[in-house]
Amino acid sequence: DLEGTWAADAEYLESPGTGSLTFAFDARDVFLVIEPLEEGAGNTADVRSGTLSASGSRMYHLVSLRRPGRNLLRLEMRGRARLFAFTFG
Repeated sequence: DLEGTWAADAEYLESPGTGSLTFAFDARDVFLVIEPLEEGAGNTADVRSGTLSASGSRMYHLVSLRRPGRNLLRLEMRGRARLFAFTFG
């Protein structure tokens, strides 16, 4: 579920500066490739109340749980960034 005015490309989603992305996953780990487009771009992952400030274009480890299972992840964006590939472990 997307909130805000996101730009969709074949390779990525681009956040509008503020917005959110919410989805269910069934895994232990969640990774995401993020490319910040301005200083201060980052997000908040509600699954463990963690905060991530994306400082460069790379893969980020967003979630690490003890056991795999069905969970909900919500990313609240603060600043423009491109979100590329989600991977799960």
